[in-house]
Amino acid sequence: MTVRVEYTGQVRAAAGRHADELEVDAGTSLGGLVATLAALGPPALRPHLLTADGRIQPTLVVVVDGRAVPGDAREALVIGDHATVVLLPPVAGG
Repeated sequence: MTVRVEYTGQVRAAAGRHADELEVDAGTSLGGLVATLAALGPPALRPHLLTADGRIQPTLVVVVDGRAVPGDAREALVIGDHATVVLLPPVAGG
C-alpha cells in the first residue's frame, strides 16, 4: 500500500525534502512507518523522529489524514492505504 509522508519545519530540513511516498505492508503501524523513515532517511533525521529507545519523539505532532494522533495511540495506530501522514516538529516562540 502507498503512504504519503509530508515533512515540516526542522524535520523537513533534516530530511532534505518536503515529502515521500512509500510502499509499506498492509497493517503497518505508525510506529513502524516512522521507524522506517528514520532508517531510510539521512542520519540527521532520526533524532527528530525517534527517541533513543526507538519510540516516536513525544514532542513530534503526527497528523494522519487531517487528524492529530494522540500520544498514547501513536505507536500502534495502523496506517491505511493512501493515507497522508504529516510530521510537525515542536514550535517555539512567542
